[in-house]
Amino acid sequence: MAERIACLITNEDSIREALAMCYITVDCDRQESQDLGNSWHLGSSAQQKRAENTVILRRDWHVTFVRKLWTLVPVKDTLTSIILQLLKCTEGGFNRAWDVICAPKQAYFYQLVSFKLGNLAIIRIEEFYSANQHPRRSSRNESCGTFYYSPYTDFPKLTSSQLHPYFVILTALSAFRANEGILTPGQVETYALLKMIRDLWYQLAKLPLEGQVGTQAPAEETVPHSEGSKDMSVVFSQKRSKASGSQAESASKRLKRMSSTVD
Repeated sequence: MAERIACLITNEDSIREALAMCYITVDCDRQESQDLGNSWHLGSSAQQKRAENTVILRRDWHVTFVRKLWTLVPVKDTLTSIILQLLKCTEGGFNRAWDVICAPKQAYFYQLVSFKLGNLAIIRIEEFYSANQHPRRSSRNESCGTFYYSPYTDFPKLTSSQLHPYFVILTALSAFRANEGILTPGQVETYALLKMIRDLWYQLAKLPLEGQVGTQAPAEETVPHSEGSKDMSVVFSQKRSKASGSQAESASKRLKRMSSTVD
């Protein structure tokens, strides 16, 4: 079944003219996008328009996204899995391309993070699908929708068959950076994970691509798409190799120090 053209946040699809295509990395820092794109083996295309950095939003949500009033972040289990993969790369002395760490065209989960939406009530249209029918609304109420209120802790996890975690992380870093002075304790913890991933990307940019080194690479692991957080202690219990242990160790210590501000 083809993916519906609907607003990622409100799930509305009735008026096409009210929807806009949003390239989420367009307004990111150009130099950072170039540097991290090189680490991903994408180069400048990390900031270019492509399916993996595209979402459909209602036009008002598009404007507020561009102004960094809110952002999207991969769910915690995806972030921690990426960290584990990147740490293994530093241990092995090689880098892996973006589409090896996280396979494209998979249904990853994302969460809404509000910075300056105030007390806005979000109405999300509920859709029910059948394998042999077109999408239909609940028979109980033709205009069935659920209200979500700030801080939106119960807002459903969002998914798209095209949106890729790497591009979402790049965009989220920019949004968190713009709102550093008003972050909640929970957002500080998320920001720490994002910055750890960024730091590992910069480290890996200096290493050769997997297959271009003489040592045998560890067996590849894929990032899970389902929800359910992993305990962050897993990240810190990994043994570091002698060659790159100091880099991985320092990254873990930075995360511990930043996360401790939440406790």
